[in-house]
Amino acid sequence: MPGPGWLAVRLLAGVALGWLIAAFYSASTRKRALTEARGDLARRQEAIQGVVAPLQEALRRYEEQIQQLESRRDKDYGDLSRHLRDLTATQQQLQQETANLVTALRNPRVRERWGEVILRRVVVDAKVPLEAYLSSW
Repeated sequence: MPGPGWLAVRLLAGVALGWLIAAFYSASTRKRALTEARGDLARRQEAIQGVVAPLQEALRRYEEQIQQLESRRDKDYGDLSRHLRDLTATQQQLQQETANLVTALRNPRVRERWGEVILRRVVVDAKVPLEAYLSSW
């Protein structure tokens, strides 16, 4: 029978062999797991891309529509600003002309002439012959 040293050598050899086998299986298992994970990752990336691609296209279309709306809004805002400037100028001109008319109508001769013009227009608009109207006075 071999001595106690022999038992220790066999025990150490068994432990070393166990570690080598575990390391081999562990390394091959890790390689296999890594390969499967890479394949799984590629499949998941394709699946995600399949979901994201239509969303990206829809987002691109929305961005184009927003740009078109902004462009139209800018143009319309410019048109509105121009119309408001024109309206302000017209209002100022009307205000000036109204002030001129008020000043003119304070003069009795101008007021009398203005009344005659207005009366003549009323008679003409009423389709009454002007001579018939004037002869009735």
